[in-house]
Amino acid sequence: MLFFITDKYYTDVVVKKEIDKSYQRVEKITSFIEDKNEKVSKAVRELYYDRDLIEDVTHALQDDYNNYLSYRLDMYSMSGSSVPSHFGTFLNSFYSQDDGITAVSLSDPAEREKYYQIYKNEAWNLSKEETRGKLPADIMHSGELLKVSTNINNPVTLDLVGYLNAYYSFDEVNRMLKLQKDQVKASIYIYNDDRQLLFRFGEKLAINPMEKLAFGDQTADLVSNGSTYYTNSLTDSSGGYMVVAVLAESKIKEVTTRRKTMLGITLFISVVAILVTYWSIRRYSQRFLSIEQTMKQVQAGDLDVRIPIKKETDDLSIIAGNFNIMLDDVNNYIKKIYLSSIKQKEAELKNLQTQINPHFLYNTLESIRMKAISDGSRTTADMIVLLADMFRYSLEQDDVVTLEEEIAHVSKYVELFKVRQPDKLKFDVQLPAHLMDKSLPRFILQPLVENYIIHGIRRNKYDNTLVISVYEESACLLISIADNGKGIEREKKKILQSNLRNGLPNNESLGLFNVNERIRLKYGNEFGLEISSEEEDGTRILIRLPINEMEVREDV
Repeated sequence: MLFFITDKYYTDVVVKKEIDKSYQRVEKITSFIEDKNEKVSKAVRELYYDRDLIEDVTHALQDDYNNYLSYRLDMYSMSGSSVPSHFGTFLNSFYSQDDGITAVSLSDPAEREKYYQIYKNEAWNLSKEETRGKLPADIMHSGELLKVSTNINNPVTLDLVGYLNAYYSFDEVNRMLKLQKDQVKASIYIYNDDRQLLFRFGEKLAINPMEKLAFGDQTADLVSNGSTYYTNSLTDSSGGYMVVAVLAESKIKEVTTRRKTMLGITLFISVVAILVTYWSIRRYSQRFLSIEQTMKQVQAGDLDVRIPIKKETDDLSIIAGNFNIMLDDVNNYIKKIYLSSIKQKEAELKNLQTQINPHFLYNTLESIRMKAISDGSRTTADMIVLLADMFRYSLEQDDVVTLEEEIAHVSKYVELFKVRQPDKLKFDVQLPAHLMDKSLPRFILQPLVENYIIHGIRRNKYDNTLVISVYEESACLLISIADNGKGIEREKKKILQSNLRNGLPNNESLGLFNVNERIRLKYGNEFGLEISSEEEDGTRILIRLPINEMEVREDV
């Protein structure tokens, strides 16, 4: 019910608005006609102000053409001026700035036009029409013209001498209506006092308003063939023209139909907006409850739970993200505390082990070596030397060594293997000179090489190859340990890679886990080991270290 009441009110508002707009256009056109009337009256008043001009016009209208020419010659000879002065030059000057003028004429009291000026090719041409009594057809290019006239009287006797007529095309009216900001929905008609149609703008309607309207100012609703038309009409001050605006009710219905459609669309969009808002608020509330529930789980001691993060980048997503980061930091902190405790235990064990007098160990090994030499076993002596060097390296207290020292230690380990298994392994080191002094944690390489010799080498082959390459890339120190050994089974490789990423120990790869965790604890999770391997096609372990933190070790 409310919708229909609103629709009725809105339709009445639209009708009144359109009628008011059409009335404003009628007023504007009527004012245009009255302005033209005033201009003609002004021209006659200026003629009265100049005695010579009014006499010139009087002779032109009262005498025949030949007598008028004689009069003009006499006046020109008596004036002593080289510039002729007559009504033609006056009218030429007076109307030269009027863009809408088509022609100006002088007619006698019987309204027969005797003289006229035609505006053509941007010049006024003085001509004479003696027979037809009307303007020539070549100025009728715009159809019917708007004619405004005023009387010319003898200033002495006040007798009617004739008329001054100005002719305007309706181009200016047409242009004025087209330039209106709001589209004109009414049809505009201009009639003369003979009820003859001179001009029409807009759609041709199935009604002739002059059949139902009196000549004059009025507002009326007309009905024709079951259709209703709203009309407004005004006449100019001289009463010579009537301007009529006719607005068909069907045009109003088109507007109201479009407005109803827009209203319906607006209502639909409003309903959709309300539903979307409700859904968004409900979803927001659910996400808030999810965060609250997760916090309660954390409060209960579950540090592995995480808040699901949606794609939206709103406040709740930021809160959830920061909360998850906090839990990760807490877990990492706990993990570090736990691993630090383990490392403390290992340090205590190592301290007990180092209580053995190293000099006693070295002296004993040296005695064994000399005995082996005296017995003629040179190979055994060389093995003892290598073993002694390795023991000496392992008993040193420094946690950080240079690449050169670490690779030298690994080389001795490989040499011990080659003594036991001659011609089974080709070992190559590619260490650029400018990276020799870069430092790294002690015992990083030896467990990885040992892992290859225990699990990866082919015992029945003689083409086993182990290559250690050192290079730098993107501010990182990269150490590659590549072999052509047995490789790692696909499923086992996936488990191994997952455990290394997540920091989970594996009994079968404890050495890899220890090296990876030592690096990550010291430098961060973005560093550590990367393993690539294909079964029966070798393995490559890539160690990633921060080169900016690899300072040359200082001897203490």
